[in-house]
Amino acid sequence: MTLIELLIVIALIAIFAGTLLFGTGVFGGAEQRAAASLVVVGVRKGLARANATGMPVRLTLDFETKRVVLEESSSVLALREAPLKKNETQADRILAQAEKESDQIVAGPVPHRPEFHALDILGQDGDSPGRQFGSKTELRLVQTEHDEEPVTSGRAHLFFWPGGVTERAVVQIGQGDNDGLTVVISPLTGRARIERGRIDLPEGKLGDEFSEREEP
Repeated sequence: MTLIELLIVIALIAIFAGTLLFGTGVFGGAEQRAAASLVVVGVRKGLARANATGMPVRLTLDFETKRVVLEESSSVLALREAPLKKNETQADRILAQAEKESDQIVAGPVPHRPEFHALDILGQDGDSPGRQFGSKTELRLVQTEHDEEPVTSGRAHLFFWPGGVTERAVVQIGQGDNDGLTVVISPLTGRARIERGRIDLPEGKLGDEFSEREEP
Protein backbone atom coordinates (compact mmCIF):
# COMPACT_ATOMS: atom_id res chain seq x y z
CA MET A 1 0.00 0.00 0.00
CA THR A 2 1.46 3.35 -1.07
CA LEU A 3 1.44 6.51 1.04
CA ILE A 4 -1.22 8.09 -1.17
CA GLU A 5 -3.50 5.11 -0.76
CA LEU A 6 -2.99 5.20 3.01
CA LEU A 7 -3.90 8.91 3.11
CA ILE A 8 -7.06 8.23 1.09
CA VAL A 9 -8.13 5.52 3.54
CA ILE A 10 -7.50 7.84 6.52
CA ALA A 11 -9.50 10.61 4.84
CA LEU A 12 -12.42 8.27 4.19
CA ILE A 13 -12.39 7.11 7.80
CA ALA A 14 -12.39 10.75 8.98
CA ILE A 15 -15.33 11.60 6.72
CA PHE A 16 -17.29 8.59 7.90
CA ALA A 17 -16.60 9.40 11.57
CA GLY A 18 -17.64 13.02 11.03
CA THR A 19 -20.90 11.91 9.45
CA LEU A 20 -21.68 9.75 12.47
CA LEU A 21 -20.83 12.53 14.94
CA PHE A 22 -22.38 15.52 13.19
CA GLY A 23 -24.82 14.03 10.71
CA THR A 24 -27.86 14.51 12.94
CA GLY A 25 -27.09 18.19 13.46
CA VAL A 26 -26.49 18.77 9.77
CA PHE A 27 -29.73 17.09 8.76
CA GLY A 28 -31.57 18.90 11.56
CA GLY A 29 -30.30 22.25 10.33
CA ALA A 30 -31.46 21.45 6.81
CA GLU A 31 -34.87 20.45 8.16
CA GLN A 32 -35.23 23.77 10.00
CA ARG A 33 -34.29 25.72 6.88
CA ALA A 34 -36.85 23.74 4.88
CA ALA A 35 -39.56 24.58 7.46
CA ALA A 36 -38.64 28.27 7.44
CA SER A 37 -38.66 28.28 3.63
CA LEU A 38 -42.12 26.71 3.69
CA VAL A 39 -43.40 29.64 5.79
CA VAL A 40 -41.77 32.13 3.39
CA VAL A 41 -43.40 30.43 0.41
CA GLY A 42 -46.73 30.46 2.25
CA VAL A 43 -46.46 34.22 2.80
CA ARG A 44 -45.64 34.89 -0.85
CA LYS A 45 -48.40 32.66 -2.20
CA GLY A 46 -50.91 34.03 0.31
CA LEU A 47 -50.27 37.61 -0.82
CA ALA A 48 -50.37 36.63 -4.48
CA ARG A 49 -53.67 34.78 -4.00
CA ALA A 50 -55.29 37.69 -2.13
CA ASN A 51 -54.25 40.13 -4.86
CA ALA A 52 -55.39 37.86 -7.67
CA THR A 53 -58.85 37.01 -6.29
CA GLY A 54 -59.65 40.06 -4.16
CA MET A 55 -60.50 37.76 -1.23
CA PRO A 56 -58.72 37.74 2.16
CA VAL A 57 -56.38 34.79 2.70
CA ARG A 58 -54.74 33.53 5.87
CA LEU A 59 -51.76 31.32 6.61
CA THR A 60 -52.67 28.89 9.40
CA LEU A 61 -49.89 27.34 11.48
CA ASP A 62 -50.89 24.43 13.72
CA PHE A 63 -48.61 23.87 16.72
CA GLU A 64 -49.84 20.35 17.40
CA THR A 65 -49.61 18.90 13.89
CA LYS A 66 -46.85 21.29 12.72
CA ARG A 67 -48.84 21.79 9.53
CA VAL A 68 -48.93 24.95 7.42
CA VAL A 69 -52.09 25.61 5.40
CA LEU A 70 -53.29 28.50 3.23
CA GLU A 71 -57.01 29.25 3.61
CA GLU A 72 -59.28 31.64 1.73
CA SER A 73 -62.22 33.59 3.11
CA SER A 74 -65.75 33.09 1.80
CA SER A 75 -66.34 36.84 2.08
CA VAL A 76 -64.44 39.98 1.20
CA LEU A 77 -64.65 40.86 4.90
CA ALA A 78 -62.56 38.65 7.18
CA LEU A 79 -62.46 38.76 10.96
CA ARG A 80 -59.41 37.63 12.87
CA GLU A 81 -59.82 34.75 15.30
CA ALA A 82 -58.42 35.91 18.63
CA PRO A 83 -55.62 33.68 19.99
CA LEU A 84 -56.22 31.64 23.12
CA LYS A 85 -55.60 33.60 26.29
CA LYS A 86 -53.30 32.40 29.03
CA ASN A 87 -54.68 29.23 30.69
CA GLU A 88 -57.58 29.22 28.20
CA THR A 89 -58.32 25.92 26.44
CA GLN A 90 -60.06 25.27 23.17
CA ALA A 91 -62.98 23.83 25.16
CA ASP A 92 -63.26 27.12 27.09
CA ARG A 93 -63.26 28.99 23.77
CA ILE A 94 -66.04 26.79 22.34
CA LEU A 95 -68.17 27.16 25.49
CA ALA A 96 -67.76 30.95 25.52
CA GLN A 97 -68.62 31.10 21.82
CA ALA A 98 -71.76 29.02 22.40
CA GLU A 99 -72.89 31.34 25.18
CA LYS A 100 -72.20 34.37 23.01
CA GLU A 101 -74.21 32.92 20.11
CA SER A 102 -77.08 32.14 22.47
CA ASP A 103 -77.16 35.76 23.61
CA GLN A 104 -77.04 36.91 19.96
CA ILE A 105 -80.01 34.70 19.05
CA VAL A 106 -82.03 36.36 21.80
CA ALA A 107 -80.87 39.81 20.70
CA GLY A 108 -81.79 39.25 17.06
CA PRO A 109 -80.15 38.58 13.65
CA VAL A 110 -76.39 39.11 13.39
CA PRO A 111 -74.10 39.44 10.34
CA HIS A 112 -72.75 36.17 8.95
CA ARG A 113 -69.19 35.42 10.01
CA PRO A 114 -67.11 34.49 6.96
CA GLU A 115 -65.68 30.98 6.84
CA PHE A 116 -62.28 29.93 5.53
CA HIS A 117 -61.63 26.93 3.32
CA ALA A 118 -58.26 25.31 2.65
CA LEU A 119 -56.41 25.93 -0.62
CA ASP A 120 -54.12 23.47 -2.37
CA ILE A 121 -51.59 26.01 -3.67
CA LEU A 122 -49.00 24.96 -1.07
CA GLY A 123 -49.25 21.37 -2.20
CA GLN A 124 -50.22 18.43 -0.02
CA ASP A 125 -47.97 15.83 1.64
CA GLY A 126 -50.73 13.62 3.09
CA ASP A 127 -54.47 13.29 3.47
CA SER A 128 -54.78 16.72 5.13
CA PRO A 129 -54.42 20.01 3.23
CA GLY A 130 -51.15 21.87 3.42
CA ARG A 131 -47.65 20.73 4.23
CA GLN A 132 -45.98 19.62 7.45
CA PHE A 133 -42.65 20.43 9.11
CA GLY A 134 -40.11 17.65 9.51
CA SER A 135 -40.45 15.33 12.49
CA LYS A 136 -37.60 16.96 14.42
CA THR A 137 -38.57 20.59 13.76
CA GLU A 138 -40.77 22.52 16.18
CA LEU A 139 -43.04 25.51 15.68
CA ARG A 140 -42.07 27.53 18.76
CA LEU A 141 -43.84 30.85 18.57
CA VAL A 142 -45.97 33.02 16.28
CA GLN A 143 -46.80 36.65 16.96
CA THR A 144 -48.40 39.36 14.84
CA GLU A 145 -48.79 43.03 15.68
CA HIS A 146 -52.43 42.35 16.66
CA ASP A 147 -51.51 39.70 19.25
CA GLU A 148 -51.11 40.96 22.81
CA GLU A 149 -49.09 37.85 23.66
CA PRO A 150 -47.16 35.40 21.46
CA VAL A 151 -49.11 32.34 20.35
CA THR A 152 -47.37 29.14 21.47
CA SER A 153 -50.14 26.54 21.24
CA GLY A 154 -53.26 25.72 19.26
CA ARG A 155 -53.34 27.50 15.92
CA ALA A 156 -51.93 30.84 14.80
CA HIS A 157 -53.08 32.87 11.79
CA LEU A 158 -51.33 35.40 9.57
CA PHE A 159 -53.76 37.34 7.36
CA PHE A 160 -53.30 38.75 3.85
CA TRP A 161 -55.65 41.29 2.26
CA PRO A 162 -55.97 42.45 -1.36
CA GLY A 163 -53.53 45.20 -2.20
CA GLY A 164 -50.50 43.50 -0.67
CA VAL A 165 -51.42 44.24 2.94
CA THR A 166 -50.41 41.85 5.69
CA GLU A 167 -49.33 41.99 9.34
CA ARG A 168 -45.99 42.56 10.97
CA ALA A 169 -45.16 39.12 12.31
CA VAL A 170 -42.48 36.68 13.45
CA VAL A 171 -42.50 32.88 13.25
CA GLN A 172 -39.91 31.08 15.38
CA ILE A 173 -38.78 27.59 14.36
CA GLY A 174 -36.25 25.33 16.07
CA GLN A 175 -35.19 22.01 17.53
CA GLY A 176 -34.65 21.32 21.21
CA ASP A 177 -32.62 24.03 22.95
CA ASN A 178 -30.90 25.43 19.86
CA ASP A 179 -31.42 29.02 18.75
CA GLY A 180 -33.23 27.96 15.59
CA LEU A 181 -34.51 30.32 12.91
CA THR A 182 -37.07 33.12 12.75
CA VAL A 183 -39.13 34.20 9.75
CA VAL A 184 -39.71 37.98 9.95
CA ILE A 185 -42.62 39.38 7.88
CA SER A 186 -42.90 43.04 6.89
CA PRO A 187 -46.40 44.62 6.86
CA LEU A 188 -45.66 47.05 4.03
CA THR A 189 -44.37 44.80 1.27
CA GLY A 190 -45.13 41.35 2.65
CA ARG A 191 -41.44 40.60 2.39
CA ALA A 192 -40.50 37.56 4.47
CA ARG A 193 -36.91 36.82 5.37
CA ILE A 194 -35.18 34.16 7.45
CA GLU A 195 -32.98 35.23 10.37
CA ARG A 196 -30.88 33.13 12.72
CA GLY A 197 -31.90 32.90 16.37
CA ARG A 198 -35.07 33.65 18.33
CA ILE A 199 -36.13 37.12 17.18
CA ASP A 200 -39.03 38.80 18.96
CA LEU A 201 -41.66 40.93 17.26
CA PRO A 202 -40.17 44.41 16.60
CA GLU A 203 -41.61 47.05 18.88
CA GLY A 204 -44.16 49.38 17.40
CA LYS A 205 -47.78 50.30 17.98
CA LEU A 206 -50.54 49.24 15.63
CA GLY A 207 -51.13 52.00 13.09
CA ASP A 208 -47.64 53.48 13.30
CA GLU A 209 -46.00 54.19 9.99
CA PHE A 210 -42.79 52.30 9.31
CA SER A 211 -40.43 52.43 6.39
CA GLU A 212 -38.63 49.42 5.03
CA ARG A 213 -35.34 50.92 6.20
CA GLU A 214 -36.60 50.83 9.77
CA GLU A 215 -37.31 47.13 9.53
CA PRO A 216 -34.75 45.02 11.46
